Amino acid sequence: MPGTHRDLVLLARRLGIQYIWIDALCIIQDNRKDWETEAALMFRVYRHAYLTVVAAAGDSCHSGFLSRPGVGPLAVVPFQSRSGTVSGSYLLSWHQEYSAWDANNPSHMSGCSWATRGWTLQEDVLSSRVVYFRDTTSFFRCQTQRCLEHSTTVYRNVHRWQERLSSSALAGPSDDNSSKTTEGRDKTNLYKLWRAMVAEYSLRNLTVEEDKLPAISGLARSFNVGLDDQYFAGLWRGDFVRALLWSTRHDAVKPAKFCAPSWSWASWKGEVGWSKSHSLPLVTECKIRHIYVAPLGSDLFGRVKGGYVDLTGSLRPVSLRPTDVSVLADNDPYRVDLFQEGVVEAWARGAIDGFTSSGLRNNGSYKEPDVAKLDCLTDIQALVLAFGSAPVGVDPDTDDLIFSQPEYPVGLLVVAEKNSSLMDMPTYRRVGVFQAQTTAAQGLQAEKSVFDIRLI
Repeated sequence: MPGTHRDLVLLARRLGIQYIWIDALCIIQDNRKDWETEAALMFRVYRHAYLTVVAAAGDSCHSGFLSRPGVGPLAVVPFQSRSGTVSGSYLLSWHQEYSAWDANNPSHMSGCSWATRGWTLQEDVLSSRVVYFRDTTSFFRCQTQRCLEHSTTVYRNVHRWQERLSSSALAGPSDDNSSKTTEGRDKTNLYKLWRAMVAEYSLRNLTVEEDKLPAISGLARSFNVGLDDQYFAGLWRGDFVRALLWSTRHDAVKPAKFCAPSWSWASWKGEVGWSKSHSLPLVTECKIRHIYVAPLGSDLFGRVKGGYVDLTGSLRPVSLRPTDVSVLADNDPYRVDLFQEGVVEAWARGAIDGFTSSGLRNNGSYKEPDVAKLDCLTDIQALVLAFGSAPVGVDPDTDDLIFSQPEYPVGLLVVAEKNSSLMDMPTYRRVGVFQAQTTAAQGLQAEKSVFDIRLI
């Protein structure tokens, strides 16, 4: 048996566990139907397993995890005062305490190959109990606490994932009005948490690019228990407009094969995220009339072969002008001028998907941006999705932020799809995102600028 499989058997025997699950053995890897069926059930495997074992000490199934030759001895030394009134014990170990180790953060195992793999995010989050084996020590985390092999400290600051993602967490008080308020607030927090999970997930790697949606499908299914919402290629119906405002970050590229429609973050390979300003109050301006996604197989949370969004919204011709990136944030290298009858009504920060303005990368290296990819983008238009707010002060009584009226247009940069005239309605694909820096609510809501369009 490979070293990791052998060590798992030995560990299970010591713990008195009769059955183990190893996906490489329990899922028929070269059978697409069996793979789709079992991949859709993995969230139940993690959620109901007695224990999930993370072999983070190596990078293959041959590495093993129980043999750690570099680990020094651990010893518990009891002590008692001469008077006999004070007693206790010391734990002696050559390993220092990881005071910053945080089981709340799925990246707490950073530095090992396990933490860079896309499939392991949901394994980490959804498992009831997890033991992580690293080269020199091990960690344990359950729903109420976490602890370290080389420390006697028990930490309580853990996310109670199963509690947070359960339907009962959104039940709220029995009073109808209070229940609606509680449910709305909790769902808003879950939507925000989902976007944070997607941002973390986008940093990880996949051996098979088309696994972009399947590798997070278990997490999506678990979120759906609490949200009770419709899921479309990585986005939720109840958070759809805000979720559309994602942007690519460093070194994002298009996968070689189709993974998702252009409006989905899953259509890109690489880091994606949401601007902090998009977490502020938004008032939706467009009308989402229909969302359709065609699954590739039987799993509605898995691979897709196509999809579109039919909506009614304000569409404006724009011009892009390179600007000084040192004065902008969120990787927005362009000033976007929104026109109405030849007059600039508003200007915005704009970010083109897949284009990184700065040459500085996360690893400290420098790489010139590839501006050639922008040459093929012509006739770009701005699709206004919502109007955002800006913080204007702080409530002296509650210390809560006070926001302006929603009057800053935000939305997508789109281009017309080729042969759009042969389709049922004007069809566009997303190429970027914009966020206005000036107010233009009255003009951008003009009736003559509102169109029925389709995003693919």
